[in-house]
Amino acid sequence: MIHGENQYSYSELDSCINQCSKWLLDNNLRQGDRVVLVLPNAPEYIVAFLAVVNIGAIVVPADPGHKADRLGFIVEETSPRWLIYADQRPPIVVDAVSSVRLSFAPNTGTIVFSNSHRVANEPKSLTAPSERCAAIIYSSGSTGRPKGVVLTHDHLLTTANNLANMLTADSNHRDLILSPMNHTDGWQRVASALYAGASLIIYEGLLSVTGWLDDVQRFKISSFYTPPPFLNYLLKADRSDIKEMTTTLRSIEIGSAPVSPDRIHQLSELFPGVTIYVHFGLTESSRATILNATIRPDKRHTVGAACKNVEISIRDDQGKIRTHSGQGEILLRGMQSTRYYWQRDDLNQQRFLDDWLLTGDYGELDSDGYLLFQGRKDDMINFSGFHYFPAEAELELKQVPGVAQYVFCGVPDEQGIHQHLPCAFFQPEPDAQAADAGRTLLTLSRQNLLPHMVPRKVIPVTDIPLTSSGKPNRRQLIKDYLYQIDEQLK
Repeated sequence: MIHGENQYSYSELDSCINQCSKWLLDNNLRQGDRVVLVLPNAPEYIVAFLAVVNIGAIVVPADPGHKADRLGFIVEETSPRWLIYADQRPPIVVDAVSSVRLSFAPNTGTIVFSNSHRVANEPKSLTAPSERCAAIIYSSGSTGRPKGVVLTHDHLLTTANNLANMLTADSNHRDLILSPMNHTDGWQRVASALYAGASLIIYEGLLSVTGWLDDVQRFKISSFYTPPPFLNYLLKADRSDIKEMTTTLRSIEIGSAPVSPDRIHQLSELFPGVTIYVHFGLTESSRATILNATIRPDKRHTVGAACKNVEISIRDDQGKIRTHSGQGEILLRGMQSTRYYWQRDDLNQQRFLDDWLLTGDYGELDSDGYLLFQGRKDDMINFSGFHYFPAEAELELKQVPGVAQYVFCGVPDEQGIHQHLPCAFFQPEPDAQAADAGRTLLTLSRQNLLPHMVPRKVIPVTDIPLTSSGKPNRRQLIKDYLYQIDEQLK
């Protein structure tokens, strides 16, 4: 495990995990207790996570960037025995829960607990699901109340095994960790590398093409995972530099949002000989499908077929479940799918049907069992009775000259004539004029899209906001836009 200038062997990692487990046991942590981790992407996160599950307690990851009210909600709902943090000062909510700072002692390979703050009250007695619960991971909460997804030890081990096998990871494999470990996409790359006895390199600092290239070359990286936005920057970088400095790369994995076949083709040209994987999943059933886009170029419009131990079906609008073909809501079940939400009986009744997880995502299975992802049900655009998903328009339109990134959204029609007005929010290229880029986006939309998909407005933005898991945050774009309109009217 490498982080900056610090390196740790497997035996050192094992020793630190045991140290952490002993401290937690000595401080009253027991099986089924919850521990909130407010830790960045660093060795401390890995040590704390594995120490907690080693005891049989339950990890509750929290993003260090979370606002106090969200962190307070997570603490209130899970009632943890401990909150472990990394900053010099604890998060604001620690008055309600025992907390401690975790850090590595410089150049010793040992960990240090400091700034311990204890509260007299015991955590609430909350009953965990009967299965072996390992983690409760809260959704991004882009709509309404965040929900805690219960993941079992079997879930985490199955996913790690599947991913390690897909990557053919072994002791020579070197995985660059770019995504947050407090989300399933990032943590599963960590777990699969450890499962295979590979080397982990934890990216440090703000992500940039230059920093990424430096790490790939310096550490002889074999593979990495990224959401699609970073690909936009890679594809615009100096190709000669990339080809010269990425000779050790064997595979790239993409997830969190749709990727057009055109983008995959460009990536394959930029990285000849590198296997490109695309996955689909959600916190409740992460990496449910995998596409090897290198050996199946004919399926690049899909997100792949079901992974081992995962079943996919489609429920049509009449509620009929189809396991081989058809269009409708995507249903998942198997070892990689959750069966519980934490303390949410209402959701447990709504989101599960005969062991099937109702994802809220829409798609279509082709005759070979490959899944064509269409989008979130909540993101569907309804323009004058024509219903479609933003991804359908985005994948059809492909690249737009002068535009770095763009997303389609359905903005509520304030005049009430249509339910939604199709709009395209775009980020211009650094050297492009926003007005010119917007006209190009609109012209290409009219040439390539069905009439009801053509945006009625193209709106320049300084950047496309992302959710904490790396997906375009359409709701935030719509909210900001409507707020700006409201302010202009005032």
